[in-house]
Amino acid sequence: MWTFFALATIGLAFRFYTRIKCFCRLLADDYLAGFAWFLLLVSACIWDMTIDGMYEVTRVSAGLQQPSANFQHNAHRFLVGSNVALVMFYVGLWTIKLSFLVFFYRLGNQIRRYQIMWWIVTAFTIASGLACVGSIQYHCLSDPFEKVYMNCSKDSAIRFQEVTLKVNCALDVFTDVLIMSLPISLLWSVRVSFGRKVVLAGLFSLVLITMVIAIVRVTVVSKGYVVGHRQAEISWLYFWSFTEFAVAILVACLASFRALFAQKERQSEAEVARKRELAQRDSPSGGSSRALWARAKFFQQSLFETEKTVDQETKRGGSDDFVPLSDISGSERGESRATGDAHSIQGVSKLESQDGYIGYPTAHVVQPWRGSL
Repeated sequence: MWTFFALATIGLAFRFYTRIKCFCRLLADDYLAGFAWFLLLVSACIWDMTIDGMYEVTRVSAGLQQPSANFQHNAHRFLVGSNVALVMFYVGLWTIKLSFLVFFYRLGNQIRRYQIMWWIVTAFTIASGLACVGSIQYHCLSDPFEKVYMNCSKDSAIRFQEVTLKVNCALDVFTDVLIMSLPISLLWSVRVSFGRKVVLAGLFSLVLITMVIAIVRVTVVSKGYVVGHRQAEISWLYFWSFTEFAVAILVACLASFRALFAQKERQSEAEVARKRELAQRDSPSGGSSRALWARAKFFQQSLFETEKTVDQETKRGGSDDFVPLSDISGSERGESRATGDAHSIQGVSKLESQDGYIGYPTAHVVQPWRGSL
């Protein structure tokens, strides 16, 4: 558990470092990711304090151990901790979804059709998150242990847990697919090479990692309903749930590498161009003409960049033909030198300079012991 938390912490620290190093500020989606990390930290602390009670409840329920003198106290403490942690899981995982929605909104905020799709997906995502939080059987987590044992071990309560576990998984995966489809739908209207489109689509599809974890988690946990004691496998339930939560934060942070690499690439190419110009200037044969040509090309490049900036500002009013996503691919330097097209020259990517990452994560939510989904 703490290993996954450490990985998520490293990923978030790198994300913040990249944003501040490259763009000198954090954006709204960064703060949402930071809030999700804080909830992950609190959840880890709760599980660390209540894990002994979880194992004792599991062994007593399976008939492998006699209840200790403090069994009811430990069990109640575990259930109350589960109540708090489950709410944090739901809120944290859906916060990650919202962080991607906030980022993806800026990709096509000038395209009316995209805006309509974005609002529909956002509304459905929020509604599904509220449904998941509302499906928690709070009375099976906060009531005294005697009531929990009597009421939440009934067939109806266990059946409710099984159904909501699968429904919540379906909502999680479906919202991930909807969110992932937003940026991918813009890729095919962008004037970049096919290879770059494939790379960007791969970054947007990182959500598949957490989707797989969500499906595996439900598959493993559901075995408890058909084998053994007709209840979810508690330890596996919380292990896979915490893993998915941590991986969701990692996936949200992995795309920060794109911004860092793009900036390093631009700095490297600028340094190479500077050295080439100095070498041409110092060359004994034809140095004057080559230096003059290099300065002319630099001046032309500056004019094109200025024109591109002005053109984007004038189109900011809402033309459906303008797709800001076209700037996320970085520099189309080779094509711009060959064609001289001002709009194909990509200096500092607009999207990268504003947002600094590409990608999307997801996560699923979990349910507590016995009849407490």
